[in-house]
Amino acid sequence: MISMGSSIIYTPAYLKFVFYNELMAALHITNEQVGTLLSACAITATICYLPSGIVADKVRARTLSWVGFALTALLTFVYATLPSYNTLMFVFVGMGLTTILIWWGIRFKVIRLISGEGEYSRNIGLSYGLYGAAGLVVGLVNTFIVTKLAASPEVGMRVLIIFLGILIAVLAVLSFLFIPRFAGEIGGDGTGFSFKGVGKALTMPVVWLSSACMFFVYFYYTGVTYTTPYLKGALGASATLVLLIGTIRTYGITLFSGPVFGAIASKVG
Repeated sequence: MISMGSSIIYTPAYLKFVFYNELMAALHITNEQVGTLLSACAITATICYLPSGIVADKVRARTLSWVGFALTALLTFVYATLPSYNTLMFVFVGMGLTTILIWWGIRFKVIRLISGEGEYSRNIGLSYGLYGAAGLVVGLVNTFIVTKLAASPEVGMRVLIIFLGILIAVLAVLSFLFIPRFAGEIGGDGTGFSFKGVGKALTMPVVWLSSACMFFVYFYYTGVTYTTPYLKGALGASATLVLLIGTIRTYGITLFSGPVFGAIASKVG
């Protein structure tokens, strides 16, 4: 549930990765405004990454999960009204808070809590596989919705966003019902957040190297998303083909790469 949710909870904010042209037409905004909205979400998220780990150490995973899902669902339903640009800015900043400050920290923590010694690498790989599978299925459903309602971008995007809001709301309910209270999950083993630990981590070259790798991977990943409008605007590809390529590019690769590299990391570790 956590793995699939980690894909679905971010889909509303990242719709431009697949539905770039359709989103711009439905919201009646410019290329610059589309980029600015995601930048607002990304800047908020960047500020929230470090404190999200602190919050995850102080609050139970079950609480953060259902609250994060529920608030994101609420923002998604506001998004579905296709509001003004100023309201959209509020929605995207809000999603940066609900998906990162509240929800992000628990994904890796829950997987670690259910993993035995030496199992984490394998399990995080499987988690990314589930992430990709859920994203691919939901992405294909989204593509079907937009394609069937292509005559009216506003109706198509509204139906799609409402569908995502319902899914995220269901995940909130399931989180409340089924995520257990883990023994010792709140600093019970004495390994909770500390500034001394942060200082020690910052002296380790591997931390900086890993961070640089992640930065440049996402830098490239964000650039690749602009192939979506390029395929249609410059190469003249059909809308259906563009949406399918965007969906498979965004989620299909992860379906296989996560488990494969997770298993390799587990063997190497």
